[in-house]
Amino acid sequence: MLELPKCVTEGKTSQEALKNAQEAVVEMLSHSEVVPIQIEPRSDIKTGNPWIDNFGCFQNDPTFDDFLAEMEAYRRELDQEEGRQA
Repeated sequence: MLELPKCVTEGKTSQEALKNAQEAVVEMLSHSEVVPIQIEPRSDIKTGNPWIDNFGCFQNDPTFDDFLAEMEAYRRELDQEEGRQA
């Protein structure tokens, strides 16, 4: 059994239920409209996930590209010391 808002279907077999579900969803969507909206992220809300909470914090830092270049050079140096190729 599949339920979506105002969209319910059943079948005697799983194949029949899937066929009925597909027809019901197509019917429901044929009367729908997709409306895109832009939602600006709020910097005052923290998720508790440091990857998300700090995303983009260096976007206006003029020294960040230099930092990335130094990090890349350091990693290559370590790879060479360990006999690996990057």
